[in-house]
Amino acid sequence: MNLAPVNLAPVNLAPVNLTSLNAAGASGAALRLSPLPQTSLAASSYHRAMRTALALLLVLAASPALAESSCSDLIERVRAATGAEVAERNADFARFDAGPQTSLTLSCAGDQSSVGAQYKGETVPPEYDALFVKAGHAVTGIAPDRLREAARQAREGAQAKRHSTVDVDGARVTCAFMRKEPGALTQCAVLQRPST
Repeated sequence: MNLAPVNLAPVNLAPVNLTSLNAAGASGAALRLSPLPQTSLAASSYHRAMRTALALLLVLAASPALAESSCSDLIERVRAATGAEVAERNADFARFDAGPQTSLTLSCAGDQSSVGAQYKGETVPPEYDALFVKAGHAVTGIAPDRLREAARQAREGAQAKRHSTVDVDGARVTCAFMRKEPGALTQCAVLQRPST
């Protein structure tokens, strides 16, 4: 999205002399508004504040469009890397169908975006690791072998204590294993951590 530069020319708004307004209203005379004398410093400060406020409004108005564009880029990268089909999406989230009993979820949050892979079952198939690594690499840029090893460690930890995390290259891989009524669920996610 290209935003054209905005030329913010000073606006000459004169403050109203409230003493004249009150006196005219009390005497029943016609209201006559007289501007207060302005100093160049006060006018300059006022104009600077107005330009700053307008610039902030323009940035805030553009933010949702930029966020949606950024999320669309991430969705496309995950789709291209994994071959998974987008099943659901909105401005900052997408869910992908990625094969039998397998799905991906993407949460777009700038430098704190995350992607996860869910498998409905206790023992994940070999394709699960490849899918998770491709999606994680597409979102974080972390080397696939580093992601694969972190996911293996986190999944082994989750088998023993239901939930486990492993830090890798400025991100966190977290895996969880749950037994639910319809069956077991294994899920792993890689979450980017903000740079400090």
